[in-house]
Amino acid sequence: MPHSYDDSAWPIVVSRASGESTDEDMAGYLLMGERLLARRQPHVLIVDATAGRSLNSVHRKMVAEWNSRYSVALRRYRVGLVLVTPSALLRGMVTAIYWVSPAPFPYQPVATLEEAVAWANQQLAAAAAAS
Repeated sequence: MPHSYDDSAWPIVVSRASGESTDEDMAGYLLMGERLLARRQPHVLIVDATAGRSLNSVHRKMVAEWNSRYSVALRRYRVGLVLVTPSALLRGMVTAIYWVSPAPFPYQPVATLEEAVAWANQQLAAAAAAS
């Protein structure tokens, strides 16, 4: 399966994408997102797409609709989302998606997993300080 989740470092969750996703793969990815939100706890999602491919237009639409449907829970529990990819083009594409349809959580594109973990920890610390 092209998507996997690792929540062993909760409240930091790492999703890894590899290869090309089918519509069923994307639906499974979004279902896991629902399960994370069902915990009703603040968390950061790191999407490690270093081995993945860019999302096609159908999958971009699925994500946008899912973000809209779950915007209240996302705003409340998702402290941030960070995309890891060495591709500046992919980082730019996802940034553009969130520029057109803003995410209900902070978003950061980075090139390395180390940068992602550092950003995730900063987001969690800021959220804890604000509450």
